Amino acid sequence: MVKGLWSRQLDDTHYEAILAVKVPFMTIRSKAKGTILEAKAPRHLVGELSGDPHSVSGSFRNRVIIDLVPINNKTKIEYTMEITMLGRLSGVGEAVAGLIARRFSKEFTDNVSKMFNKPGR
Repeated sequence: MVKGLWSRQLDDTHYEAILAVKVPFMTIRSKAKGTILEAKAPRHLVGELSGDPHSVSGSFRNRVIIDLVPINNKTKIEYTMEITMLGRLSGVGEAVAGLIARRFSKEFTDNVSKMFNKPGR
């Protein structure tokens, strides 16, 4: 499970966070920086999250492209995510990385959905 233990917005496009990712037998905590690379409100967003784990050597980079597509009275969320892991972190294994990516994707899209469904937006 991906959880932001702590996060802070630095400016309109930059964020920093401490993340925890629970994988079998351990929790990997990382210091991360996020950047909104491209935003075409209200339908398109490209973001990147990169960081370094505290307890495992290596680093990661996650790039996501999100498009909100109106369909009748609903919105379809289309996204593409690319995750790169280096060092010992990459040794966590492809299966675990896939699990983490799916969980992260679900949490991310849930958060985007909540953000766009706030009253007054």
